[in-house]
Amino acid sequence: MSVAALVNTNEWPLSDFQTTAHLREVFQRDGVVVLPEFIPHEVVRRMVAETAELVALAHRSESQKTATPNGVQEPQVLRFPPPFAAQLRAG
Repeated sequence: MSVAALVNTNEWPLSDFQTTAHLREVFQRDGVVVLPEFIPHEVVRRMVAETAELVALAHRSESQKTATPNGVQEPQVLRFPPPFAAQLRAG
């Protein structure tokens, strides 16, 4: 599958010098660049569905903990930011 099939290159032409220069400026100024619809919602839905199909093949571990910089084991909690989680539920 090509990048163009996954990424909204019409809205975000990353091969265009002016676009990338502007995004670089924004990143240097703000420390983050938000690209709405960079990966279209339909593509995200397909990725989620494909991932759900592969869950059964995932490596499983008895532990639900992860190491921290100080060496203490803490529970691993995965959370999506509220707007993204709502979009996934609505999807």
